[in-house]
Amino acid sequence: MFSINFSQKEKVGLLIAVAFMSLALLDRLMINPINNNIKRIDRETKISEKRLTMALRNVDQKQVLAQEYRRYVKHQSNGPDEEKITAMLTTIEDLARESEISLLDIKPLSPKNIDFSKQYSIAVEAEGDMDHLINFLYKLHGSSQLLRVETLHLNLKDKNSNAVKASILITKVTVP
Repeated sequence: MFSINFSQKEKVGLLIAVAFMSLALLDRLMINPINNNIKRIDRETKISEKRLTMALRNVDQKQVLAQEYRRYVKHQSNGPDEEKITAMLTTIEDLARESEISLLDIKPLSPKNIDFSKQYSIAVEAEGDMDHLINFLYKLHGSSQLLRVETLHLNLKDKNSNAVKASILITKVTVP
């Protein structure tokens, strides 16, 4: 058909052009799509790794929370009100003994139903040095019974004494 005679330089140039065109075509049709798929898979892998890291962190937190819950739930008896009040009284007496304060009077009050929970209250009259009383309140607030001080009234026992007389209303809220 076409009988074109090329010189040696033209043949070499044509071969080089065909080689570059073939490489460009190979790049567009095969290498680029494969490279794009590899990049997409890398992105998805990084996202999956981050999700897995967050999930593992949540599992660790779940285990810590479960341990904390077990620590507190052993004090949450589902028995009658008397058992719960007795447990509260025992805790209060133990903490008072540890804090070196004297309990003058302890009066359990009747439980109150509040929405979906029940509130137990105990009125306490105590006496001791201010340092010991503060230590008692601190231990009471950090107790495993989840006791809270609702009201606190402080008075000096005597004018010339360091002893303080305290009236405390201690509460605990439980979910039946």
